Amino acid sequence: MGKKHAAAISDAQALFWQQHHHWQQLVADRNRVEAENERTYQRLEAELAQKLQAAQEQYERDCRERREAVLSANVKLERLMVALQEREPWALEEYVGIVLGNSVYPDCFPVEHDFAFDAADRELRLTVTVPDPAALPAEKAFKYVKASDTITSTPLTVKARKDRYAKAVAEVAIRSVHEIFEADRDGIIATISMELGTRVIDPGTGHDTTITLVQVATDRDTFTRLDLSRVEARATLDHLRAGVSKNPHDLVPVAYSRGVRG
Repeated sequence: MGKKHAAAISDAQALFWQQHHHWQQLVADRNRVEAENERTYQRLEAELAQKLQAAQEQYERDCRERREAVLSANVKLERLMVALQEREPWALEEYVGIVLGNSVYPDCFPVEHDFAFDAADRELRLTVTVPDPAALPAEKAFKYVKASDTITSTPLTVKARKDRYAKAVAEVAIRSVHEIFEADRDGIIATISMELGTRVIDPGTGHDTTITLVQVATDRDTFTRLDLSRVEARATLDHLRAGVSKNPHDLVPVAYSRGVRG
């Protein structure tokens, strides 16, 4: 019994020290992982702190720039309003530019404006450019065909395309004059002379050329007496004795030869 007991004790001690060594190894591995995790945590915390600091500094810069931009814009606006009250030509032109720049048209029908103010005559000379007819969509409607998984279109008739373009030209002309007189609340502009046309390539020369489709001149009193909610643009142009192309869609120019006041 003595030898067996001693052998059992020896085996138990060997197993204990084996397991104890394994446990120490596990503890060491755990401590190493925890230390690595702590270092990673500290590194990520430092990086996050740097990013937060950079973001805060960028935010403060953006706020400062916005405040400066708002202050500058307010100063410019105040200067513009004072100049408008003093009837400064540059101020009126800048204001009209803002008004016309905010005039929204469909993407398929962009409208451009150019103008100059004659302070002596209190007349605004306005040039309006519209797209040529070929730039406009020619479809009346679209239809999805399930059987063929295709979309088909129905074209507008030639007459419909001509009527649509002529109506658009007349409406842009009236709208442009209206927007300017409506915005000029101080009555600085007494008259507006306008030419509306479209730019095309001259087939004879290959050069860009402008076809004038509308010429009109009107004074504030005459125009503001109109009830624009009840008029037809082409009839209004006739009422204002405007020169209007007989066929804008086919780019027939205004017949007048003596300019907008012809």
